[in-house]
Amino acid sequence: MVEEENKNAVAPQRKSWWKKILRIFLWTGGGFLFLILLLLTLLWIYRDDVKSYMIAEVNKRVNTTILVAPQDIDVTIISSFPNVAVVFSNISALDAVQSSKRDTLLTAKKISFAFNIMDLFHENYVIKKIYMGDAKLKLWVDEKGNDNYHFLKEEKDTVKNDTSHVAFALNDIHFENVHFIYHDKKAKQQLDLAVNDIRFTGNFGTEKYIFGTEADLFVNTIQSGKTSYFRKKHGTLSISMEVNNATSNFSISKAKLSIEDFNVGISGNAKQVGKNYRLDLAVKGEDIDLPSALSLLPASYAQCVCDFESSGEFYLNGKVNGLCGDTTVPDVTADFGIRSGGTISRKNSGVSLHDVSLSGNFSNAKGNEGFRLSSFSASSAKSNFSGNFSMKGFSRPEFSAKLNGAIDLEELQSLLQIDTIEKISGNTNISFSASGKPSSGVPTISDFRKFQTGGKISMHSVTVKLKGAKEAVDSINGDLSFDGNNVTISDLAARTASSDLVMSGNVKNLLGYIFTDKEVLDISGDLSSKNLDLNKLLEDGAPRNSSSDKDSSYRLLLPERIRFDLNTSIHHVIFRKFEADDVAGDLVMNKKRLTADPVSFHSMDGSFDGSGMIDGSLGDSLLITCNATIKDVSMYKLFYQMENFGQEKDTVITYNNVRGKLTSQVNFASMWGNDLEVNERKIYTDADITITQGELIKFLPFDALSKFIKLEDLRDVKFQKLHNNITIKNRIIDIPKMEINSSAINVTMSGTHDFDNNVDYHFIVDMDELHAKKVKAAKKENSEFGEEIEDGGHRTRLYISMKGYIGNPDMSYDKKGAVEGIKDDLHQQKEDLKQILHNEFGVFKDDSLNPKDKNKKEDRKKETNGKFILEQDNAAKKKKGDDKLDDSDDY
Repeated sequence: MVEEENKNAVAPQRKSWWKKILRIFLWTGGGFLFLILLLLTLLWIYRDDVKSYMIAEVNKRVNTTILVAPQDIDVTIISSFPNVAVVFSNISALDAVQSSKRDTLLTAKKISFAFNIMDLFHENYVIKKIYMGDAKLKLWVDEKGNDNYHFLKEEKDTVKNDTSHVAFALNDIHFENVHFIYHDKKAKQQLDLAVNDIRFTGNFGTEKYIFGTEADLFVNTIQSGKTSYFRKKHGTLSISMEVNNATSNFSISKAKLSIEDFNVGISGNAKQVGKNYRLDLAVKGEDIDLPSALSLLPASYAQCVCDFESSGEFYLNGKVNGLCGDTTVPDVTADFGIRSGGTISRKNSGVSLHDVSLSGNFSNAKGNEGFRLSSFSASSAKSNFSGNFSMKGFSRPEFSAKLNGAIDLEELQSLLQIDTIEKISGNTNISFSASGKPSSGVPTISDFRKFQTGGKISMHSVTVKLKGAKEAVDSINGDLSFDGNNVTISDLAARTASSDLVMSGNVKNLLGYIFTDKEVLDISGDLSSKNLDLNKLLEDGAPRNSSSDKDSSYRLLLPERIRFDLNTSIHHVIFRKFEADDVAGDLVMNKKRLTADPVSFHSMDGSFDGSGMIDGSLGDSLLITCNATIKDVSMYKLFYQMENFGQEKDTVITYNNVRGKLTSQVNFASMWGNDLEVNERKIYTDADITITQGELIKFLPFDALSKFIKLEDLRDVKFQKLHNNITIKNRIIDIPKMEINSSAINVTMSGTHDFDNNVDYHFIVDMDELHAKKVKAAKKENSEFGEEIEDGGHRTRLYISMKGYIGNPDMSYDKKGAVEGIKDDLHQQKEDLKQILHNEFGVFKDDSLNPKDKNKKEDRKKETNGKFILEQDNAAKKKKGDDKLDDSDDY
């Protein structure tokens, strides 16, 4: 029976495993939900207390105005779980200054302070984490050193007002998307950073802790003065450091700063000593490639290298030792360089420097201050160079530099692309050194002129064309040897615009001329040329005036700060139609006065000897004077090459009207513009002339005279010899009595002829019997006014006056003896020569007038025999090799 019942009993069922899991999740979820509800309830209960405590804490600790709406203050646990956070949204703070007009110091979309949830029960809140996101912080220092960012109250005030409800034991500070701007007007510094993410970690409230930093940032600019660094560069920062607050010691096990691909590692120790820090740090460049190093140059220099590409390894090893603070600077030493094998090339130039090598060091340690490039070198397909540079000391540095190499100038220009040069080619060998020390502080331009130079530069087949220049200078060959502030030139040859020059001599005060705007460059030596084409050298490239018959415009400007004394020899020179051979003389320039004294040359089948001067010290005008002895010059070629002496309309006499040989003593003075246009009212000429084997062909005064007395022979007058002394002043040519004698007709004439071709001539026509009969038959008045001359023959003399415009003059019979009655005032004119030049040109101003100098001036007048060029000062005429320069004027 019992067995039967046991058989019919049902076995209990086993629970499913999934139901157990579900029950666990339900209990866990329920517990978690209960916990959340409990926390939210606690937050709801304490939220007002937390807010009030936090606001009170902020007000207690800051001395600026905080702007935030009550609805933008919240207490949350969701975003900060498991911590509780007080969140300020859309918060801003004004400048911490005492002023009614204050700008914004800080704006932030979110700032939160996090603490442990258990602090809610104790009502004492220990802040462990701070977060700030989407913020902008603007700090500044004005010209007087006042700032806007000291917003925390003094510590004694904070302690005095401490509520004991809020304390700080930070171990995590986190900023995201913070735009940081700092502008120090007093120190002239600017900092503009975009901090993408930066986090500071460590138990900051403990005595010992490990401090860590990880940062991701973007440098908009770091500027000191006018120099910008790291512009538009991405960077990262990583620091791990052991902090011991008890000993004020900081041990950096690892610190790495990366700007782009420029990586620098820092390790070592720092110890706080009072308000300073004693540093013992090692700095090492890690995996620095050359492009990264060049990319970090200041913005003003980066512009110069932005078109360059480079490769190679840059190294940096440095040490920082000593106290660092507001008034102390630690010793910094560093070795740096580019290891051999680097390359530098300019984009699209086809030129590359290879085997670039550089080594140098920097130190500010006392007794060893300076910056040194102990060596640098590079080479290219056609060039190689090497050198060094050093700057010893900073307060009053001593500089020295050396450069050696063979350089292809076309390669160099392709690499550097100097704006002022359009084209350059050729080779130069350089062995150059320079050294110097400024008088005080930063070197000035005047300091550089005192530097000492040495070495030699040799140029071979150099051609250079500057932008804006019409012609290139080519075939430059020669040597420049440097010694101190002077340069010795050896057979320096050049060619340009169909002209060539060769010079040897000395150049003094080169650095003073280059580095100042006052000092004078002094040149002495020998100058020679096979051909000198002044047409092209003086042509200024200005467009031709269609109303002018001139082929080109010219411009002559004499340099103010160049003085030279050159023994000159020119085989052939040409200017417009003028040509001369075998030009030789002493060419001197000083204070914008160019003098050739003496000078001689052959031209127009004759010879010229004398002296001349161009005075460019008068502003926009040039005073040109000369004294010349002319022998056996062809009158035809003289008028042709001198372009008929500027006669342009109704020309009186041209190269077609005159023949013969001219011998003359000429004194000439005139005023010209810098464009070489003459001022006709400022021309003075005194010429004693003799013409032999002469001929006047269709000479307008004689042509008009021949029509008046009907005598064809006057249209072509030949004569053996003519002598006279002609003066030009105030646009008037004054012709004293002169005789033109031929076998049949003699003409005596005198009078004036102005530059507008108005004449006042008096003629005596003396004819033989045959010509007299022709004249009397042609016009009965000729018999009435003619005079019979008793000279063994039957000759007739007529007295004729010609006045008015030369193209259509008034002709009349002159009274007898008019020509003989004209006084020859030539002697008086010569006596007044100096006074004329003084009044008309401002020359000989110092003759006024000091009675003590009267005898000296009279002796000078006798010595010059009436010459009126200005003599140069004694300095310009000094002997070669005399280093003393005399700036006195001597007229």
